[in-house]
Amino acid sequence: YKGQPTVNALGTLSTDLFSWVTTGNSCTLTRDTIASPVGNTPLKMVTTGNDPYTNTYNSTGNNIAAASSGQTWTISVWAKANQNTTGAIFHFGANSSGNYIDYNATGLSITTEWTRYTYTRTFTDANVVAIQARLDGPDSFQSGVVVWWDGLQVEQKANATQFTTGTRSATQGL
Repeated sequence: YKGQPTVNALGTLSTDLFSWVTTGNSCTLTRDTIASPVGNTPLKMVTTGNDPYTNTYNSTGNNIAAASSGQTWTISVWAKANQNTTGAIFHFGANSSGNYIDYNATGLSITTEWTRYTYTRTFTDANVVAIQARLDGPDSFQSGVVVWWDGLQVEQKANATQFTTGTRSATQGL
């Protein structure tokens, strides 16, 4: 049923995004102790150049869960920033080598208040074997921008449900 919690494919990684990714492009990533809407330890992204994003694709080590053509998946995440800015959620389909073969992204208008963002897609490429994700900061460099991310949830379903801590490892079923 819509709104009913389901399995979060991210496993325990969803409780501390810094354990999911510690490096990124044009940004520094650290844990932060600010309060979050899901009670986790938010990932703090501080921009250091153009196109900041979490480095989380093009490797089988970044596979979140097994996926295949015809499946519908929803990614949701909580975010806020120290000033109004932009961002994106990238939703990758990866092949057996871990390289993304297709992706879609949804742009975000990130404000100074915690907001939950969601993106749903159905994979169409026959070679998709896994799902990967990436969280992006501002499209163009803005000095001093900080984005906090928390409560990342990946579900094999057509709509986001209430956030739940994951129940399996990131490689289970791959």
